[in-house]
Amino acid sequence: MKKKFSFEDDPSFGGHSAEWWEEWRRNANAQTATNVCDGCLNRAEDCSCSVLEPQEQSEIIAIGRCDEKLK
Repeated sequence: MKKKFSFEDDPSFGGHSAEWWEEWRRNANAQTATNVCDGCLNRAEDCSCSVLEPQEQSEIIAIGRCDEKLK
């Protein structure tokens, strides 16, 4: 189930800084990295993200996908 996520609501993206996510993204495998909201981390003001619940983990981790550019 997707949940709408807005950087205006939480600029830290689930409590983590952009730098933390940059490091996480570098360390993630290619399949997972495609789900990371890459554009939103760099241009938070013009992206809309979905937060995806992990499939194999019990705790929810904020992995996002850039849904669309906001006009």
